[in-house]
Amino acid sequence: MSSSNKLPWRGFLLASVAALLFGISAPLAKLWFSEISPLAAAGLIYTSAGLILLMLLLIRRLVWQRWTAVREAPFCRSDLPYLAGSVFFGGMLGTTFLLYGLNHASGMAASLLLNLEMVFTVLIALCFGESLTRQSTFGMLAILGGSLLLAVAPEQAGGTTIIGMLAIVASCFSWGMDNNLTQKIAAKDPLILMFVKAAVAGLINLLLACGTGAAWPSFSETGAAILVGGVCYNLSLICFILALRELGTARTGSLFATAPFVGVITSTFILQEEITWLILVAGGAMASGVGMMVAEDHNHEHVHQPLWHAHRHVHDEHHEHEH
Repeated sequence: MSSSNKLPWRGFLLASVAALLFGISAPLAKLWFSEISPLAAAGLIYTSAGLILLMLLLIRRLVWQRWTAVREAPFCRSDLPYLAGSVFFGGMLGTTFLLYGLNHASGMAASLLLNLEMVFTVLIALCFGESLTRQSTFGMLAILGGSLLLAVAPEQAGGTTIIGMLAIVASCFSWGMDNNLTQKIAAKDPLILMFVKAAVAGLINLLLACGTGAAWPSFSETGAAILVGGVCYNLSLICFILALRELGTARTGSLFATAPFVGVITSTFILQEEITWLILVAGGAMASGVGMMVAEDHNHEHVHQPLWHAHRHVHDEHHEHEH
């Protein structure tokens, strides 16, 4: 039996770094990929991410593991459905919907709508057995209210269209599913998890782009995809997975929901977008909702039933039990 009244600092830091990197990625993607197919852009982003992850895996195997006894938990057959779902919802649908939506929405509006990822993450988490407090409920209603404001007057949000908004909502639902599926295997090796997700999703998206005759990126756009995929997405998702271990799905999703506000601020500098009254009002409502969810008190007693599990561990003379 255990209780907790504060967030572990390591999980808080990891979730915050993940939010910062992901918040920057949306305005950068709109700036660099507005002229190419969302399928091709998504495929290139994840393929480049997969190649960088492969190099990291090789470095870890050849260098790091020679000097440490720390070992990540391996994947097993029961993990495959969660891994496949993460590839489908997060790697294929989520990013493609977002890139399509960015072509039909301002960077600020798109960034604010990404707050819905937290709402979908928490709602879907309820189906996986997590609880929802009254404070979190009010927080989600505030975020939904801000989203509805954007839908009522999209012309006040930098030329955003309803189609663009719906695409971003679809990406948020996809990532909400991905977050919950990933949490089920978050204790496993994060580099392997992200490599499989990036490589498979990237390859499938590239094949689909070829099959549909999509426009291909230039050399400069390819370099931009490597930057977004290799740095923003890779580091963000690795930090997010590690934060899931410390905080759980709902709390990590709550902290990660600060990413859209990073995107709004970044859009003013990168995209030269103007902050309108609608952005201020909708952003204020969403910020209050995020604040309520982040400040949620999770202090209660609960009992963990015995279960078999695998986790990151060190092999030494004190760690001799079977796995």
